[in-house]
Amino acid sequence: MFNNFSLKKKLALFVALIMLVSSIPVYALLWEDNDNDVGVMQSITSETASPAVISATAVTTSFITTPIVSAGSSNSVALKENGTIWIWGTNIYRLISDSTMLHSFTPIRNKNLSNVISVAHSGHVVALLNDGTVWSWGRNTSGEIGDGTTSLRRENPTMAQNIYNVVAIIAGGNHTTVLRNDGTVWAWGANTGGVLGDGTLSRRTTPVQVLNLSDITAIASGGNSMLALRNDGTVWAWGNNARGQLGDGTAINRTVPVQVQNLSNVIDIAVGNGHALALRSDGTVWAWGYNWTGQLGNGTTTNSLIPIQVESLQDVKAIDSEG
Repeated sequence: MFNNFSLKKKLALFVALIMLVSSIPVYALLWEDNDNDVGVMQSITSETASPAVISATAVTTSFITTPIVSAGSSNSVALKENGTIWIWGTNIYRLISDSTMLHSFTPIRNKNLSNVISVAHSGHVVALLNDGTVWSWGRNTSGEIGDGTTSLRRENPTMAQNIYNVVAIIAGGNHTTVLRNDGTVWAWGANTGGVLGDGTLSRRTTPVQVLNLSDITAIASGGNSMLALRNDGTVWAWGNNARGQLGDGTAINRTVPVQVQNLSNVIDIAVGNGHALALRSDGTVWAWGYNWTGQLGNGTTTNSLIPIQVESLQDVKAIDSEG
């Protein structure tokens, strides 16, 4: 059986066995058949890049009772129940606190942060503390750390400027978006396609408020497209719209939020790679945007610029999509 496995798959199994023996938790391990030489071990989340084969699931709960994990193509981040962050994989962007390391095959704690309640990860790590502040480190080529600079490879967490009372965070490829407890949305970093929602295409190295949004209860991101759910059940979108993923009946990028057409009573949202999903309170799922592989679920491969109902689904409780 194992003779047909690639070197990376054998390595992933070897590391998994070490972790099991040493009681290091493995909620989900996977590997990718790509050109990455390190960080072959990852945790499965909506941020995971191109999962291939699941090798282990939920073997222990001693490490993270309520697991929060985020994975990129070459490294992974885990949040323990005691509010500490652990990172493993490649260290190309100095996400691991020990900047002398090229990579780590086992989790290493970031000793500079505690009281973390949520974490998100792309080329940079975004951590939400229990005091409502946001701290980031890693890649910062577009100002995605939010400290007013574009200094690269900041291995020490830095607090984003002038943003408080945050309740939800998203780490985009080169940008960061957060939701505050007053229902407003704020963003910083690269502004590709208008994903910052401030009416411009300008890069921002400190947080700016997304325009024309209030009473927001949830946010979702996929690529350079954003969705926001209002407390009245409507959905608003901005950023890249090349595939119609904003659902406003056009394929025009939007630098400020526009309302997704023909949707009401929405209770959950998700954004994929060029398409988006919404779950209504009646248990039906609606989709729009790119449909090349049938991801809209309507029996065709035709893109849709407005939401259409996913066929043969009822009584749905939650949705997700890989962005």
